Amino acid sequence: MAEKEHDAAAAPDAAAALVATLPDAVVTIDTEGTIRYVNDAFGDLLGYDTEAVVGEPVTEIVPGGLEPRHDRAFERYLETGERTIDWSGVEFPARHASGHEVPVSVSFTEVTDRDERLFAGVVRDVSDRVETRAALRRNEAMFRTLAERIDAVVWVYDLHEERYAYVSPEFETLWGRPRSFLYDVDGLDEVAATVHEDDREAVAEVFRAVVRADDRDGDVPDEHEYRVVRPDGSVRWVRDSPALVTDDTGPARVVGVATDVTAYKDREARLQEHTETLRADNEQLDEFASVVSHDLRSPLSVAAGRVELAREAHPDDDHLDAAAAALDRVESLVGGMLDGLRADRGAQDTEPVSLTAVAREAWTTTAVEGDLVVEGEYTLEADPVRLRQLFQNLYTNAAEHAGPEPTVTVGPAEEGFYVEDDGSGIPEPERESVFEMGYGDEGGTGFGLAIVRRVARRHGWRVSVEDADPGARFVFEPA
Repeated sequence: MAEKEHDAAAAPDAAAALVATLPDAVVTIDTEGTIRYVNDAFGDLLGYDTEAVVGEPVTEIVPGGLEPRHDRAFERYLETGERTIDWSGVEFPARHASGHEVPVSVSFTEVTDRDERLFAGVVRDVSDRVETRAALRRNEAMFRTLAERIDAVVWVYDLHEERYAYVSPEFETLWGRPRSFLYDVDGLDEVAATVHEDDREAVAEVFRAVVRADDRDGDVPDEHEYRVVRPDGSVRWVRDSPALVTDDTGPARVVGVATDVTAYKDREARLQEHTETLRADNEQLDEFASVVSHDLRSPLSVAAGRVELAREAHPDDDHLDAAAAALDRVESLVGGMLDGLRADRGAQDTEPVSLTAVAREAWTTTAVEGDLVVEGEYTLEADPVRLRQLFQNLYTNAAEHAGPEPTVTVGPAEEGFYVEDDGSGIPEPERESVFEMGYGDEGGTGFGLAIVRRVARRHGWRVSVEDADPGARFVFEPA
């Protein structure tokens, strides 16, 4: 019996020894709020002499602004047993002996020692936690500032809560609905109803794929496009870029940036329509060119043959000579018309081509005497057939206006290329009209430079005329 009493008496001493060696700071106070005990870890944490602090009021370590709150909560518990603060981990900035504050978390429990009510608290330094929370708040504030200053909808969907955690103000402009619409709904069904019915399943599948991102078999698209229907019935195209955010439990949030691409989609549709129209026009031009080539040239060939036979029989007949010249003129006009039709077909198959190679090849296939100078190497995206046609017409124009043996120079310009001759040049008032169909003299067809401009336009270039001193320089640059 005496041995058991000895063991019981020794138990508090053993507990005190254990508490004294704990790495966490421990403080014990009585019902008057007086500090009855602190361990060495408490002194290390807050800089107090462990013996000197015993007997001081606990408010010694509580900042002045928190003292009334602490006193009221403590008194209420003593009177009613009601806890008005969280005993499992109340956080506050404790006062260090040197005067600065240390963020701490205190977990309290009531204990009885020899019939005396005491309150023991474990005090932990939570400076890192507080700083982390502060950093998160700063980052969130920065995030909101950035999100609210861009012309896109930034959204965050919480997978745990199954609701939107954040949507930027641009949502109201793009969707035509208040942001409260998203905050007031649970799940995604009502939000999906704002998506065009033809796009809903695709949007839902992308969302599911993003959520499965950790264990997916395939790739998740970086972005996808869909239509949203506003309350007034208008439709806007949206390009959305969702991404998964995970935490310790797995998928936590989906964040995304949705941009209004309606104007882009409209331009894309117009371009497609223009392409289809151009394709249809090209087919009609091909058909017309075939008719011109066959139905006009065939009777012209017959007429030219008959006139030639008549000239052989009557070599001194001036009328037959004039008829032969007229037929040659018609043949030239038909050839020029066909070249113009081919130019109107546009750049069919563009590819990176060497300006030097095409310029030289066109020179060898043009009946022009003289010299060709090609400066430097230059590669551009073009239809090689149409580019060759452009050079051939410029070479022919040089021969007609710069003499039978012109010097033609081809070289790179600031943003494109140029072709110049050493002729008499083109007067400034005529530098626009020279590209009109039928312009010209000296017996030409008037098609050459018109074809040059048409080929240039079909490639997305503009052509202008400058002085070459002497001669004329034709400059081709992006329109």
